[in-house]
Amino acid sequence: MGITKEAKYLIAAGIVFVLTGFTVVLGDAPQLSKAEAASVINRSAAIIRTAQRFAVEGEKYHGLGLSLGHQLYARQLYFEGDYPNAGFHSLRARELAGRVISLNKSSIINEALFNRNEERLIRSSPSGTELDRRLKGREVAIPDDQEAAYADVDLEV
Repeated sequence: MGITKEAKYLIAAGIVFVLTGFTVVLGDAPQLSKAEAASVINRSAAIIRTAQRFAVEGEKYHGLGLSLGHQLYARQLYFEGDYPNAGFHSLRARELAGRVISLNKSSIINEALFNRNEERLIRSSPSGTELDRRLKGREVAIPDDQEAAYADVDLEV
């Protein structure tokens, strides 16, 4: 005697439920290797340095302090071994730095801001507002925007 059609449906539904459950438990959050996180952070550092230079020249600084705060927090997370969150905060820092460059009348092409792997990471990243909230919940010094333009801090790993 074989399995009834109803039993087959229940088994199939159970398998789908279990697999879906595992996806939810395991999540689709990207796993970032130490080397990938370092690459993200170091690329962001270069763009932040460019934003600092443009801010000094154009005297428009809005968002630069928050950008530096995210980058410094990203470095901290990196050294703690939390590579995905380090990547999220560093990319947020880069996004804010790109805005500072744009504010100072210099166009920056989005393709220059993020490579394909970083675009994938951005899609799974918490929102900018959420990342800002997380940063402000930590004891990380967020410099004043104008001070950030002149800050000489280590942004790389």
